[in-house]
Amino acid sequence: MQRAKRTGRRVKGSDAFDVLRERARRSLTPLSVHIDLTHRCNLNCVHCYIGPRDFDEIRLPRLREILDELARMGTLFVTFSGGEIFLRSDLFALLDYARLKRFSVKLITNATLIDRTVVDRLRDYPIYQAGVSVYSLDPVIHDAMTAAPGSLAKTKAAVEMLAHAGMAVALKTLITRLNAPSYPALAAWADSMGPRVNRQYDLLVTPRNDGVFGPAGLNLDVKSKVAFLKANRKEGQDQRKVEELETKAPKRDRGATPCFAGWTGSYIGPSGVVYPCVDWHVACGDVRTQSFSEIWRDSPGLASARGLTIAKMAACTKCALVDTCALCPGINRQETGDAAKPSKLVCGRTRAFAEAMGRAPGGKPKRRKAAR
Repeated sequence: MQRAKRTGRRVKGSDAFDVLRERARRSLTPLSVHIDLTHRCNLNCVHCYIGPRDFDEIRLPRLREILDELARMGTLFVTFSGGEIFLRSDLFALLDYARLKRFSVKLITNATLIDRTVVDRLRDYPIYQAGVSVYSLDPVIHDAMTAAPGSLAKTKAAVEMLAHAGMAVALKTLITRLNAPSYPALAAWADSMGPRVNRQYDLLVTPRNDGVFGPAGLNLDVKSKVAFLKANRKEGQDQRKVEELETKAPKRDRGATPCFAGWTGSYIGPSGVVYPCVDWHVACGDVRTQSFSEIWRDSPGLASARGLTIAKMAACTKCALVDTCALCPGINRQETGDAAKPSKLVCGRTRAFAEAMGRAPGGKPKRRKAAR
């Protein structure tokens, strides 16, 4: 698939992206690639999914070569994340090169290192979204989750500067037992900054990527998730992650892949190890010693990921909610050791969404009493 010509027009809705992604899947094009630039971070979040930190970072010259290769392969979207990306002194040099290669760039940051000078510089780049982690407007709660006193004040000030500068901002809130009750105030603040500020919440706290379950203990129980969803849904608008917006999906082809990991995108860790996605932590190659195209084409790990179908997820196919579940082989593997075996965490999230959307826990629509 060749890189699309940029027309300056923005297509509303998800239909165009769905078509684009399906074309990428059929041509095995890495449409979107997520690159963690560093595992260094100035916060110490209690829910962080990163296990043992990898401090061996890909240097700028190699990152440029990787971007060259991705551009040739048809990649359109690149996400730069961490750790905290603004701890890399060469970040703007990398953004210069991404701009030269005409990528659409997403940044994920805690924003505590963003000041007016940084905002003014960011306005010059093709950044389609800055994803900023905010957990509560109550500093006691937010700073407890980041384990960094004063972090909310810095993040909040940065978000307001980015919004005032006209940049698209996504407030990313992981909902846990610690911060769920305070979410309405955060939502109101986000909405007050206008349409360029989008709020996204995630109801699933995953285990660490090394299999340690600890952070997942912060999850709400299913009943509390249902209550949260009912209290925080807006008419005509849904703020959940894109991966979870599948509650009206048609019946799935059991021979289809459960997700697009390894098909239209992948994840590159800070030291250069390639994985199917951030959650699917199976090493598939190393861009320090191999080209990305070689890994993408020949990796047994990626071939295995592509070979997983819904039909092979036997327990999932027996569930009445399989057609509306955001199936996640990566989280399955973290929790059970097998990408095909269902994660209790994912199952619980799916049940919560089903009940909140007016469906019985067993997956059947709730029956209304007949009028007499």
